[in-house]
Amino acid sequence: MNETICTSPESKHSTSTVSVFLAFLACLSVCLWPYPDAGARGLFPVILAQSTLSLKHVIFDDKLQNNWSDGSVKCKLNPEYDEWIPNGAYALGATLEKGGALVFDRGIAMDIRGYSGITGQISGGKRGKQLVGICVIDFWGKYLPNKTGLDLRKYTRNGALPADDWTTFAVPFKDCGPLPRGIKAICFTNASGKAIDTFYMDDFGLTTAAMKSHTVGKDTRTTKGGNSGRPRKRGPVKVSYVFKDKAENGWQYTWSWGASLKPKLIAPGKAVLVARQEPFGGCACGRKKPFSTRGYGRLVFSINGGGRDDQKLRVVLFDKAGKEIREGSVNLEEGNFIEGGSISEDKWTTVSIPLKSLKGMNRNITKIAIINNSTGIQQFLIANVRFTE
Repeated sequence: MNETICTSPESKHSTSTVSVFLAFLACLSVCLWPYPDAGARGLFPVILAQSTLSLKHVIFDDKLQNNWSDGSVKCKLNPEYDEWIPNGAYALGATLEKGGALVFDRGIAMDIRGYSGITGQISGGKRGKQLVGICVIDFWGKYLPNKTGLDLRKYTRNGALPADDWTTFAVPFKDCGPLPRGIKAICFTNASGKAIDTFYMDDFGLTTAAMKSHTVGKDTRTTKGGNSGRPRKRGPVKVSYVFKDKAENGWQYTWSWGASLKPKLIAPGKAVLVARQEPFGGCACGRKKPFSTRGYGRLVFSINGGGRDDQKLRVVLFDKAGKEIREGSVNLEEGNFIEGGSISEDKWTTVSIPLKSLKGMNRNITKIAIINNSTGIQQFLIANVRFTE
């Protein structure tokens, strides 16, 4: 909201006071930078690591919109969850009983011609890994592709509803099979056969953007044995943290050259790493005992441009002898490694690098380095550094 400050002679003192106050807020924002996993609200809303495909028809953003309403069954719904959100004021929390479903109901069928599918932000909450299906109801009342729905995990970036994190999901309409031109409802079903922990959604709606299809006209549920249709439980996603509020699993952040890498506490028990780099300087997390990447497939972390969007960064691993694996060095801006395509100057986004690209598959490594690949000074923030499947 733009505000006009009176500059008449009678209000000079007031103008000066307001200017000083605004300058104070600007300084304070540097100290309380938004953190992707923190539950802070107030002056500085939390901005998380994922970016949703462009929404052309909003269903939920702070509240239900565009004539959509709650039609859920066996579901405890919290439409004003505000402790840990990606954007805005509220996210939506849903706790499903056995056989329950979170249902967005429009009543009168909506014409979906021109839309490619459904997208939004989702989080598994404290535990994650919920088995959730997604289906639509056409204007005849038929569930498509079926009442249990598509396995939502297959349509998330990391193949699961993450614990203590948010991710983007994108479900193309064509995976639900041949659709009529209108739908009456969108359902998120409990496909586990028992009650599941609360999951959260935000910035949810329909998009016209291109989407990856996992199957066309088929049920993508994970099943066990023939056509039993019973969901098979997926084991825990393998994750090993390098930094999550503090250095973990023997990693330290003391190896740097022409740069500094320091933790910054932004809330009780919550921290990020602040990096400042001279031209071609680098900062690294390292450990004395080599870390085996066997069983892991990606290096993932959250990054915030710290007020700039022109960072040129290179990521490289070091082998068990402490030597740089040069042939595996990757420039972030040149590959498809950054969610949304680029580092944002003021929002958190996720970097996900296949270890295959880093030449780090099934190797023992001692350091992970981020190097300034430019002739200028760079400063940015990183958090939640981890190896995943």
